[in-house]
Amino acid sequence: MRTILDAARLASQVTESDPNQSIPHSTIPLIIHTINLRPAIITDIENWSEVIRESVETWLQYAHDEGMPFLMWDDNGFEQMLIEYEPVDGEWLAALPAVNERGDLFQVLLLKHFGGIVSIGPNPIDLIFYQSC
Repeated sequence: MRTILDAARLASQVTESDPNQSIPHSTIPLIIHTINLRPAIITDIENWSEVIRESVETWLQYAHDEGMPFLMWDDNGFEQMLIEYEPVDGEWLAALPAVNERGDLFQVLLLKHFGGIVSIGPNPIDLIFYQSC
């Protein structure tokens, strides 16, 4: 495995082959994606705020405890996925005026191609609730 894209493909294949690897009463695979489209932040943990660090640690611990893949995406992973799965004009993508618009697009494409859950909050409490239903 060499890239985040390779890891996402493997996680998707593993969860598709095991019905126990989905949220109960659904076909949503138990894969957690987190997105950070600001490379300086994701590559240097020293630049992370306390809130980001605590959120990542909480999600990582939850993923570990539940045996779920945890994939942390950045701009490079986003570009790799677009090239392979959604070839688009680079100028169109660059024209999106805000990082959050790129993030919204990325969330939709991640779930379309790999399934799973996008971590949008500081902790997995909502996911825990849904699994207990």
